[in-house]
Amino acid sequence: MTNEQKQQIGALRKRGFGYLKIGQALCISGNTVRSFYRRNGFDTAAMANTAQCMQCGAPLKWKAGHREKKFCSAVCRAQWWNTHLDCVNRKDAMLHSLSAQVSHYSKYMQNHDGWLYVGVYADEATSGTKENRDEFQRLLADCRSGKVDSKGELLITIMSSLAQEESRSISENITWGQRKRFSDGKVNMPYKRFLGYEKGEDGLPQVNEEEAQIVRLIYGLFLAGKTAVGICKYLEQHGIPSPGGKQKWSKTTITSILSNEKYKGDALLQKKFTVDFLQKKMKTNEGEVQQYYVEHSHPAIIEPVEWERVQAETARRKALGKAYSGSSVFSARLVCADCGGFYGQKVWHSTDAYRKVIWRCNSKFNGDKTCNTPTLAIETIQSMFLTAYNRLMETRDSVIADCEMMREMRTDFTTIDAEINQWQEELAVIAELVKACISENASTAKAQEEYEKKYNRLAARYEEAAKTLDRLNAERTRRQEQLLSMTIFIESLKMQPTILDVWDDTLWSVMIDKGIVHKSGSITFVFRSGSEIEVEPEK
Repeated sequence: MTNEQKQQIGALRKRGFGYLKIGQALCISGNTVRSFYRRNGFDTAAMANTAQCMQCGAPLKWKAGHREKKFCSAVCRAQWWNTHLDCVNRKDAMLHSLSAQVSHYSKYMQNHDGWLYVGVYADEATSGTKENRDEFQRLLADCRSGKVDSKGELLITIMSSLAQEESRSISENITWGQRKRFSDGKVNMPYKRFLGYEKGEDGLPQVNEEEAQIVRLIYGLFLAGKTAVGICKYLEQHGIPSPGGKQKWSKTTITSILSNEKYKGDALLQKKFTVDFLQKKMKTNEGEVQQYYVEHSHPAIIEPVEWERVQAETARRKALGKAYSGSSVFSARLVCADCGGFYGQKVWHSTDAYRKVIWRCNSKFNGDKTCNTPTLAIETIQSMFLTAYNRLMETRDSVIADCEMMREMRTDFTTIDAEINQWQEELAVIAELVKACISENASTAKAQEEYEKKYNRLAARYEEAAKTLDRLNAERTRRQEQLLSMTIFIESLKMQPTILDVWDDTLWSVMIDKGIVHKSGSITFVFRSGSEIEVEPEK
């Protein structure tokens, strides 16, 4: 063990790190650290600091990392400052007691020419914003009688303070009432601008069936392949008014409707909170205040399974980025086996009676190499999907059983969560070492070349640990998405008919992950369960 490691052990031990964590930080075993402490006569008392009270001399003790104590109690602190006013500045000494304040301001006012000294109005140990004070009431009486200028800046300031305090008190009471209702699971909605619900006679949300049809239409259009912008255009073309009663719809409104958990009968409460009671400024809650999630708080408009489908589809489209156009349910679903690119929608004879919409690899004629995969008509894709679906449903029970077994395996996050916690702790240790390195360089004369080497080594170690942590978090997110997708697939499979003769846009979106088009014209349909079924084209 080097002298540098010994110094680092001492520094980390004082900060409250255990033997194992110190060993991990310094790339040595925890037992080595423990034996070093025992050989040198150290013990666990090194994790705490001791001193004496500055007033009474009583022993003091505090944990490492906490602020150093100087007094054993508030009484000793007050006694010491009362007898050591010379140790503080003039302002602190003046503000130390009510008598000091009265004396200071009396002298200050009487020493100014042109100022009329009326007297002192002082209520001891009472908040300055409360009205039930004898001296304050005497001040108001003197203002009414003309002894004190009732139109002056003083009274205006006082009354403004009272008004502000009243506003703060009302805001606090309202906030407390709201959060009490949240904790009790009581849901409140802005009914005038919340599509699909209205306030019932019992004060609870109830479904407005006319508006609920619009909400269901929006969800259906989304699962049918349309984007938020496409849904806006559709609603405007059909003269359907927005929640605010306007003919113009916004992308933000559609996105909010598609992501709001209230439509499946649940409620996440306190998504936003008031930051400033004067300006009534609202802020999105990012963990500053407690949130409440209430399940089955009110009637659902959208089935929970369908709502989860929409969230999964939203995540898929976000991952695809610009590759998803929203022109059709087949967008970013059909993949060319030759180049790996997506199929896109093309129109033949767009200006005459022979107009036909087909699907072809977007890169078929790009560059020197030409993809050999065929052009497909929409009817062909639909027919081949129905064939694949019906084959899958022949073994539905075994497919569901396999999916449930896979889902059970993927619900265990114990191992990856332990790894994430381990690397989070590793980052914390390295951060402390970096701080100690910087502090040591600032306090002691050292060769800067040696310092830079040490700092760069720690920085590289931190960066590597951060990359590992990012990778683990991404993997956990991916597993969660797979678990959600599997759950949606299982529930959808249970509800679907065993034989399907008619094309269904929603079913395609729910069941299919992608379709791989081969040069022979066959399509391998990859279902969300991972099952693959290849269908040959009809001859």
